[in-house]
Amino acid sequence: MCRGHARTGPFRETRTVPTAGRGSSPTTDSTVDGVLIALFLLLLAVVIVNAAVVCVRAVRSPGVSTTTETPYVGSRVDVPTQGAEPLAGARS
Repeated sequence: MCRGHARTGPFRETRTVPTAGRGSSPTTDSTVDGVLIALFLLLLAVVIVNAAVVCVRAVRSPGVSTTTETPYVGSRVDVPTQGAEPLAGARS
């Protein structure tokens, strides 16, 4: 049976490195960078897979469009016209 040294390998101790006013150690910075990159790549994979699904659906049924919009609805907000102060930045 082979025994490794306690401070080598994937289960080694992490040591804090003195920083010059940065507030965090290089080890922490690398870990945060790695996690952010992994999350970004996961999001990128989701977007690419969704785009591929939409493209495949469009190729299989070219005559049918699956995108829809709601019809236009006019605003029902009452705006006073007389005696009202002009909006900030509005031209006179």
